[in-house]
Amino acid sequence: MSRQRLFGFRTLKWLSEDFLPRVESYEAANYAYFLSCHIVGMILEASFDLVPNENRKPEFRSKGFGMRWVSENILATHAESGYLRCNDGTEATKYLHIAKVIELAELLYNLQTVPGIQAIYRRVIEDPPGLEATILELEGLRLIWFTKLGFRIVHSGAGRQLNYECEIYLPSGVTAYCEMKCKLETQEFSATTIKNTLDIARAQLPKGGCGVVILKVPSSWFNSPDTSASLDLAVEQVLRNTTRISEVVLYDRMLFEGAEYLFYVGSIRETLNQRSPCAAALDGGIFRKTPPPSLNPEHWLLFSTLTEDILQQLLEVELNQPQRWG
Repeated sequence: MSRQRLFGFRTLKWLSEDFLPRVESYEAANYAYFLSCHIVGMILEASFDLVPNENRKPEFRSKGFGMRWVSENILATHAESGYLRCNDGTEATKYLHIAKVIELAELLYNLQTVPGIQAIYRRVIEDPPGLEATILELEGLRLIWFTKLGFRIVHSGAGRQLNYECEIYLPSGVTAYCEMKCKLETQEFSATTIKNTLDIARAQLPKGGCGVVILKVPSSWFNSPDTSASLDLAVEQVLRNTTRISEVVLYDRMLFEGAEYLFYVGSIRETLNQRSPCAAALDGGIFRKTPPPSLNPEHWLLFSTLTEDILQQLLEVELNQPQRWG
């Protein structure tokens, strides 16, 4: 799959022409964190470039508001959203904070070519209290990206008075209509809540189509045998009563501390609805044939591994192939 970069300023060259950090002797994680703070601010501000200035709120009209957002929501100790709030000084919260910021920068940078993504980026700035849910939506898009299937974000259900998130173009020629939901890490498991969430998602999908629901759940729900079994049962009970949902995808995410870097890894669990006439078009599941996430920067640039030297090497590659991304 080849993707054209939208709006040429969102490239490593564009970033390097501003104020990328040039700091010697930083450990890899610290350099990636410092770099990520700058990239988050720059890309979020750039996401407003297509919005006429007179239609913007006053606080989003002046240059530099992206970095002010970083200062207020990442570096401040009392940010409006607690999700990215600066750590409280303990080792555990320090690493969690660093990992979340690096992940946000990675998502913003790599998903820029997805049609319609700018509206989600603007929501990051405009709705700080809903930041965690927005980031989880971006993470769901990352999962789809790794399938190498074409997709686009759809706002307001493409005029169908529906409200699904995106359309995925399957190899069979069928379009899958995808709705994303999430359960935050602090939520307790409830089979009733799962059923209600899936029922709401079902109503947001078109009748007679290939509907897919991607639901992020807390890692603890997967890790407990009792909860895991109850989760599967709740999904099966919903699918017995609908053909509008062709597949339910459950996934979790967790923090893993490697020798040098911090990664978010997770499990994906797919359940096909054999009652749906579109189930066969999914060929066993959207993610069944997904290869492990590629570390090839031409497909997905992994920010946790970035150092100044690596960044300069990637910049040289990009200058030789400025329009390719895929």
